[in-house]
Formats: sequence, structure tokens, C-alpha cells
Amino acid sequence: MGAEIYDRLKPKTRNMALKYWDEYVKRNFKDEEPEEEEDISVPLPGVADDEEKRIEGGFFMMRREEVKTIFEPVVSQVIKLVDEQVEGIRRNGGKVAVSSLPPSTYKGRGA
Repeated sequence: MGAEIYDRLKPKTRNMALKYWDEYVKRNFKDEEPEEEEDISVPLPGVADDEEKRIEGGFFMMRREEVKTIFEPVVSQVIKLVDEQVEGIRRNGGKVAVSSLPPSTYKGRGA
């Protein structure tokens, strides 16, 4: 899509695209080759078609490989951090330090 289009999106359009990305694309993307090539469509209501930018009918069309390149560095970083934490636990004799947090009424996501 490009920064020039993204920066010009109306707030409601941007929020809808980000919400869809967070709630659907991130949660349902699988790192396995589909039987047939599939595009991932991110809604951009009110945005004019732009064949060059692959915006069609109010949707930004992304290829699976493009989404994978977005996720790969983040996933790699998370794996590295988890590996470092596991190694730290092993060096500490398998003991995990748990800090005491003050009571909170916050139940967390999905509670």
C-alpha cells in the first residue's frame, strides 16, 4: 500500500484495517503453503481502487508471502527472547523468580 496512502487514511478506515489485521490476519495466518495461492484482503472502506497499490473494491490485497515477511522478524525475535529466558532458568537451577504484583481489578484480555 505504501506510507503515502496509509498516512492519508481517515481515522475510522485506519482503525477498521488495524482491527481486522489484529483480530483476523494475525490470529489466522499459518506458516504453511496453501493448496492454491490465496490473497489476504484487508478492508479499507472508502479508499479508491488503485491497481498498482492492489487496492480493489475497498480492500487492500496482500499476498501470503508479503504477510509472512511482516511476521517473520517479530516471530524470530519472540523465539529468541523465549530461548534466552529458558536458558536463564536453566542457569538458575530451574528456579523461576516471580515478583509480587499489587492487587488489581484488571482481569486481562478474554477474562
